[in-house]
Amino acid sequence: MADLFRKIDEWDKKFSKRMGETSQGMLKFASFLALSGNAQPWMIVSFLFFVFDIFFKHRSDNLVQLIIAGIGGLTSAIIKHITKRKRPNEEVALKYIATGDHWSFPSGHATRMGCLAMFMTLYYPTFGWIIIIWAIGVNYGRIALQIHYFLDIIGGTILGAGFGVVAYFIMDYLDVILDPISNWFPTIW
Repeated sequence: MADLFRKIDEWDKKFSKRMGETSQGMLKFASFLALSGNAQPWMIVSFLFFVFDIFFKHRSDNLVQLIIAGIGGLTSAIIKHITKRKRPNEEVALKYIATGDHWSFPSGHATRMGCLAMFMTLYYPTFGWIIIIWAIGVNYGRIALQIHYFLDIIGGTILGAGFGVVAYFIMDYLDVILDPISNWFPTIW
C-alpha cells in the first residue's frame, strides 16, 4: 500500500510540475487567478449575494453558504495539519501566502472555490457556470505558481463541493434560525 501511495505522489509531482511550466505572461495571469481566490474577494462576492438575498428576497440563503464555507475552510486547515504535506515550492508559496501556511493538502483555496461553485450552481443554475470557470482558473493558478500539487486541488475541490451540497440542502432547515435575522437586518438601515 505504501508503494502505491509513493507512486501516486511521484505522478502527482511530475504532473503538477508539467502544468506549472508556462510562459511569463501566462504566469502573471495565473498569479492574478490564484490571488482572486483569496478569502477577501471570495468573501466580497459571497457578501454581495448575502446582501442581495436580505434586501430583495428577505432570506438568508447565502449566509448559510458563508457559514458552511467557513466550516469547510476550518476542516481543510485541520486536514492540512494532519497530513503535513509540504508545498511544491515553499519559497514561492511564502510570497503569495500571508499566513505562512506551510502545508499543501488539501488546498484551502480549492475548498473555498469548490464550496462556492457548487452552492452557487445549485442555487443560481443560470449563472453558476461563471463561478465554476472562476474556480477552475483559481485552481490552475495555484498549480502554475507551484503553491499546490494537482491532487491538493482535487482534494480541496471535492471537500468544498461536498460542503456546498450540504449548505444547499440544509439551508431550509437553517432558515428557521436565520430568517428572523435576515428580516431584522434591513430594518437597521
